[in-house]
Amino acid sequence: MKSNEYLTGGPEVRARPYSYAAAPVPTSAPFGYHGTVARVGGIPHTGGMKRLSAFLFVLAAAFGAVLVVRAPAVLAWACPRCYGLDEVRDGLHVDPRMTLPERAALQSALSEGRRRVSAFFGPLEGDPTFLVCATADCDARLGGADARARAFGTFFVALSASGRDATVIAHELAHIELHRRVGFLRYVTGAVPVWFNEGLAVVASRDPVSLRVTGTRLACRVEPRDTLPEGHADWSHATARPGDTVYAEAGCAVLHWIERQGGRRLALQRMQDAGWDPEIFLGD
Repeated sequence: MKSNEYLTGGPEVRARPYSYAAAPVPTSAPFGYHGTVARVGGIPHTGGMKRLSAFLFVLAAAFGAVLVVRAPAVLAWACPRCYGLDEVRDGLHVDPRMTLPERAALQSALSEGRRRVSAFFGPLEGDPTFLVCATADCDARLGGADARARAFGTFFVALSASGRDATVIAHELAHIELHRRVGFLRYVTGAVPVWFNEGLAVVASRDPVSLRVTGTRLACRVEPRDTLPEGHADWSHATARPGDTVYAEAGCAVLHWIERQGGRRLALQRMQDAGWDPEIFLGD
């Protein structure tokens, strides 16, 4: 097996809308009339505005109902207290059943996770909120299913009861850091291949399950297959197979890519020079 190594610390941490006529609406109607006021030129009357407001309210309520069912973590991020989470500090909300020793251990894991990711990327640009569970009930309320952790865009991270360790935290922080640099539009349109997104997180988090970690050096455990999943559906299909090594393979593929750039520092420089456009910096 070919060994691929790189240094992760030290000095190297390298139909236009309808056009309404502008007509003044009197603040008080003549002869004491207080019904619907119509405007010349098609301006909607008061009844129309009420219907529009009602429609928008129903639309917002329907959207909220979908979030409750499909993405409760988003609502928990918007209102942590509504989902029973305690605020430890700004940007950190935890399951109230989390003990004081568990909270202290979590703080240490968060610090170590940030240290690992900053050792790879340099000064961090992302500062996400963390929603952290300690029980299965909390996981269920936040819609966690079987995931240990989930990063939502560049905004927040939801950690399950089993995801409160430095490697998992660093993995999710690496996702957020890459998404911040690549940009929201490229991220949501799938410009970043999933294998690269996940592989970079494996490398930046120094994941000992997926890579061989010896001091500051990382090496492949498994060589990558000929074609790694680029889309989320294919990635989910691969990870659903018991014993699949796709995370290890993606991490190894990123190590190979870093090596071809001349090391971590030059790889990051290439990404920056490309304006963080994956189509440019991944093109060999």
